[in-house]
Amino acid sequence: MLRQAVLLCGGKGVRLRPLTDTVPKVMVRIAGKPVVEYLVEKLEALGVEDIALVVSYKKEVIVDYFKDRVKYCEQAHPMGTADALYAAKGFVKYDKFAVMNGDLFFTDDLRWMHNEDPVVLSVYRVKDASQYGIVEVEGEVVKDIKEKAGKGPGLINAGVYLFSKDIFDALEHVKLSERGEYELTDAVKELLRRGVKVKAKELKGYWRDIGRLSDLEMVEGYLNLSKN
Repeated sequence: MLRQAVLLCGGKGVRLRPLTDTVPKVMVRIAGKPVVEYLVEKLEALGVEDIALVVSYKKEVIVDYFKDRVKYCEQAHPMGTADALYAAKGFVKYDKFAVMNGDLFFTDDLRWMHNEDPVVLSVYRVKDASQYGIVEVEGEVVKDIKEKAGKGPGLINAGVYLFSKDIFDALEHVKLSERGEYELTDAVKELLRRGVKVKAKELKGYWRDIGRLSDLEMVEGYLNLSKN
C-alpha cells in the first residue's frame, strides 16, 4: 500500500509570467483548477492518507487554498528538485512513498503505485526529446539518465517517482548542476551507481509538463476536446 506522497511545489515559474507574478507555478489554473489540485485529487482517489506539499515562493497562496487538507514542508532557499525533496525528510515515515513534480498534468491513474516496490521512475515517450533529458531503459529497468540529446523520439523523465528512504542518503551526495541547482535526477543516478534497481514505468495517457504559457494552452485544448 502507498500511504504517503510528496509534491514538489516550490518553483516560481518564470516562463509562466505574468500569471506567476501573483501565484506560484503550481497554482496556475487549468480549466478553473490549480495544476497541483489535479495531482492531489489523484492521490486522494488512490487512498493516500498523508500528502505533503513542499512550498517556497508565495507559499501562502498554496496554504490558503489547501488549508489542513495536506501537510506542508518549507524549502527555505529553493535550490532545485533534490533540495526540495530533502526538505520533506522529516515528513516521510514509511519506506515507500510517492514523489511528483507539482507542475504536471497527466491522465494515467496511479493504482500501480500500490503494488510496485521502490525505486520506480516514470517515463513518457515523446516524438522530439531534444528539450528533455533522455532515460535509457532496457526491458523495464532504467540504465542511465542523460542530458538533452539530439532531435528524435525517446523516453523522458515524467516526474513521477516511487522512492524508499534510501533516497535521502543519495540526496546528500548530489552536487550542484551546471545550472546551479541540486537535481533529483542526479540522486536517481547516484542510486544507479550504487547498484540499486530502478524500474521504469511508462505512462501511456496524456502528459504535459506545465513550463510555458503554450503548455497551458495545449492542456486546455486537450481538456476541451475530451469533453466533446
